[in-house]
Amino acid sequence: MLMSQSVASERAPVFHPVKVLYSSEQPLQAHIHPYYELLFIEEGEGWHYLNGLNVHVVPGDLFLIAPGEVHDSSGLAKTKNWIINFKVGNLDSLSTPVEERLWAFLQPSESQTKHFHIALEKHPQWLANIKHLYDEFQGQFLGFGEAVHALLLLLLIDTARLVIPELQKVSPSSPPLLQKVFDYIKFNYTHQISLCDVAKVVRRSPAYLTDLVRRETGKTILNWIIEYRLTEAQFLLLTTNQPIRGIAESVGYLDTGHFIRQFQRIYGITPHVWRQQQSLMKIS
Repeated sequence: MLMSQSVASERAPVFHPVKVLYSSEQPLQAHIHPYYELLFIEEGEGWHYLNGLNVHVVPGDLFLIAPGEVHDSSGLAKTKNWIINFKVGNLDSLSTPVEERLWAFLQPSESQTKHFHIALEKHPQWLANIKHLYDEFQGQFLGFGEAVHALLLLLLIDTARLVIPELQKVSPSSPPLLQKVFDYIKFNYTHQISLCDVAKVVRRSPAYLTDLVRRETGKTILNWIIEYRLTEAQFLLLTTNQPIRGIAESVGYLDTGHFIRQFQRIYGITPHVWRQQQSLMKIS
């Protein structure tokens, strides 16, 4: 039974601050979307496709899906699962820095699947928090907005503690600086920016900033710039008919050949072949 309307159209014109879905049918085939997603398996077994791998799922499994990541939930038809969708902008009123709340989504995992398992004894706690969030979303009672924000933050904290135990060891002076780094990249990745540009904005030396970002996130600033660009490129390849050259330019690559090489280095295939494969998956 589908208790909440499923996400039928990615990049829909209206997006509520948070969407909570509970479904045991109508799973989506390969798709991407411009918001974050938590997927929790309550009952049943099946398969979930994420980051190029099909993963066998069982009760207690948790998937973290970032904007622009291709995933396919059509193998979850025999499961009961909870899906929580949200955007970064919906968290801006909270005091915890944005990148700390999303650390678990952004950190690289060993399998690169963003697939984790919650211990059986903790299932009731997770389900209680998710169902409370669902009830608030459905009922929109007095103080609905504040309650939804608080419950979402609690889930993100639990997720971060599950995925990255060392999160609590992060220097308290690091998150605000990282926030400035991520914000600058997010709003300027379509232009020609470099490590020196980012360092100048946050008033740190390039060497210091390189070491900090690599230590705290497992990636370099250049990696983050490339990731932002290629994530948006994937979205444009999947949702528009723009030529490869136009997409390359729109995400900050003046040299189309360089864009193609970067894309192939990360994903193993060219943008043109990737677009064809995604089109075939949609048809099938």
